Amino acid sequence: PEFVNYVSFFLRNLLYLITQVAVQAILNSYKVEQQGYKLCVGLQKLADKYTPERLKNDYAALEP
Repeated sequence: PEFVNYVSFFLRNLLYLITQVAVQAILNSYKVEQQGYKLCVGLQKLADKYTPERLKNDYAALEP
């Protein structure tokens, strides 16, 4: 219901912000920003591999 939708919306936005901070930290950790692009591409590949549905299913499998 509505509470579940609110929590889902909140978690998606929180994940977006955390990802944004992580990518910015990666880019700032190199003397030249372009050097961090390869690592960011690696993060994108992980995101493609571990879709939200896969993570949800994996998490559900861990529950007793």
